[in-house]
Amino acid sequence: MSEIRRPTGGDTASRFTLFESKLRVPSRRGNFVRRAVLFDRLRAARRASVLIVEAPTGYGKTTALAWWFQSGRRKLGWYSIDERERDPVVFLAYLGAVLSRVGADVRRLSRLVGGPKTPIPGALAELVQALESLGEPAVIVLDNVHLLANPVCIDVVEALLEHVPEGSQLVLVTESAQGLPTERLTSEGRLVTLGVAELKMSDSEADALLRSAAVALSPERVHSLNVLCDGWAAGLYLAALVARRSGGRLDEVLLGSDRLLSDYFHAQLLDKLPEGQRDFLFEISALGRICARLCDATLGRTDSAAMLRSLAEANRFITVLPGRHRWFELHPLFRDVLSAELVRRDPDRKRAILARAADWYEAEGDVESAMGCAIAAGDLDRAATLCGAALLKLDWAGRSTTIEHWCSAIDDPVLLARHPQVAMLGSAMYALSGQPDVAERWARAAFRSDPAETMSDGSRASAWVAKLRALLCLEGGSAMREDALLAVETLAEGSPFIASARNLLGFAYLLAGDDDQASVWFQDGAPTSPALGEGVSASLALAALALLAAARDDLDECDALARRSVEIVEQSRLEDSVTSAFVYTVAGRAAFARERRQAARDDAASADRLVAGLTYALPWLAVLTRVELAGLHLALANPARARGLVDEAEEILVHRPKLGVLGERVAELRHGLAPRPAGEGLASALTPAELRLLPLLASYLSFREIAERLGVSRNTVKTQAIAIYRKLNVSSRSEAVEHARETGLLKDIAPLP
Repeated sequence: MSEIRRPTGGDTASRFTLFESKLRVPSRRGNFVRRAVLFDRLRAARRASVLIVEAPTGYGKTTALAWWFQSGRRKLGWYSIDERERDPVVFLAYLGAVLSRVGADVRRLSRLVGGPKTPIPGALAELVQALESLGEPAVIVLDNVHLLANPVCIDVVEALLEHVPEGSQLVLVTESAQGLPTERLTSEGRLVTLGVAELKMSDSEADALLRSAAVALSPERVHSLNVLCDGWAAGLYLAALVARRSGGRLDEVLLGSDRLLSDYFHAQLLDKLPEGQRDFLFEISALGRICARLCDATLGRTDSAAMLRSLAEANRFITVLPGRHRWFELHPLFRDVLSAELVRRDPDRKRAILARAADWYEAEGDVESAMGCAIAAGDLDRAATLCGAALLKLDWAGRSTTIEHWCSAIDDPVLLARHPQVAMLGSAMYALSGQPDVAERWARAAFRSDPAETMSDGSRASAWVAKLRALLCLEGGSAMREDALLAVETLAEGSPFIASARNLLGFAYLLAGDDDQASVWFQDGAPTSPALGEGVSASLALAALALLAAARDDLDECDALARRSVEIVEQSRLEDSVTSAFVYTVAGRAAFARERRQAARDDAASADRLVAGLTYALPWLAVLTRVELAGLHLALANPARARGLVDEAEEILVHRPKLGVLGERVAELRHGLAPRPAGEGLASALTPAELRLLPLLASYLSFREIAERLGVSRNTVKTQAIAIYRKLNVSSRSEAVEHARETGLLKDIAPLP
């Protein structure tokens, strides 16, 4: 170290020492992680006269800049400021020492600061002149600028910012650039600022840092940890130490409660803050994103706006979120540490804050945030009520992940019995997501609820129960019909569930082989312009009507209805909904009948992609879709896929055997797919039932009239007809008759027009 003496007759109080360590560039560490993205930004900023690197402690600012600038060609001067830099004279002396090391002439400045009474304005003028005297480009780094508390020292820095010679660069490393003329310098094109976004570590850099600390994690765990640490280098390194100490275990709870992290934040930040700011941080850690109004309401304060602004401007691990309104967010690890300490201090306080936050969010109309606070507070009754109110809208918006999180938090049969609305909505959604066991468990809880309770649509709970029973078809087709009819009759006027209840009644009649009644209810359940949330109901009703039109040989009507059902699927963004498997299947059948073979194959592929999600949770739709899709694959000469679908249908029938005519149709398909002896002739390829049907296909009788004549159901006739089409390699009734006449299977029968 060097010593500057003031010639004051031996007055030792006027002497001060310049420590060499503060003027030395930090040494390179062997395990340094190269920061490729950050170095690219530094390279792009070389021509800026001023560079400010601004981020909280622990982001690796000093280490990265030391590596970068030592690798450059320009001379480098470095000054590490500490908390003792309160005297402007000492500060000027250090700046003079830095400039001297990069070739500036600082002799006049040295005489002034070494004199008995240093004139600050004169010394500052000499400092500026020394800076401008640089003979060749240099980089001057002032590290820890945020520690400068004396306004005169800050004025000195601002003066330097105005006089950086061309080709040189002044680099300010700080936790906060508050008070510096950043906006003006940026507008003049002289300043580049790098912040937390540029200093965050990527997953690959985080992995390298962890490995340097002898901790190897899978890419997935590295990513999760890096998200939790928000790319914060110190947090990642501390997490590595925690992992080594805990035998490799790493999770959010462990990190938030670990003493290493807590001690780090206390030493680097919390212990340096006024008590009021420190307590404020502890309390807001109970919340996620925060704003002044939320904090005032939950903490009983009136000064939250000023407090948040002060902490954010000082870069105290709290950032302003983008957007019009002033919302803030704590660094994830910092929040976890604060929250863990808040719980240790007063666990009831955190619950009280969350309860008030739920009140505030609900009053603001933000049910999703209110739900999150209720779950975090452990108030599951309130969470169930909020969930029941918001579940449908979330479902319509495709928020399946949020729904799953909410439902898992309240998945308790006793709790669900107290909240039938959420129990029944959740059961239906689990059924639509192909989870029959969970759907039935939630349904059983709903069935134990008070039948007289009023639901959100004004209906009694008993009406909702009837509709849910029909949807799940737990007791078979006959019970489904009774339940659906009860739902239609008892749902409140204007209920959004009336259309879907009518559709369920239509499908129940379809299972019973009563096409006429099915058609009536499907027409009632198919609005021409479905409102929000009605896309599933409308698309299913139109597809079912298309199927019934095909059974009447009205191919024009079938095609038009099938196309409209697909349009509704697309308009409602239901391309990935399991119910759309039925829509695509019917569309494929219609396209094949119109000899649009490629369109039929495309629709079959779309249905195949979705049909696995149709389980015995919705047995009526799962089996019906597979029967129709198997017929489509047979028409497309893909018997292997058809066999697989029949296998799946039979498996569903094991769980839900009472599905009316669907059982017969599956059996017919299985018989038609049975292997035949090699060399068997065309006539012998047809079953006796199919040979009995073939002459009637040449008549003008409808499938219903043929069924009455043969004493079988219309669906049986349809299944047998499809088998005939496949075996004769044709796609329609008229083609089958023509082909049979030409090959001698039918004699003396005129071809159909």
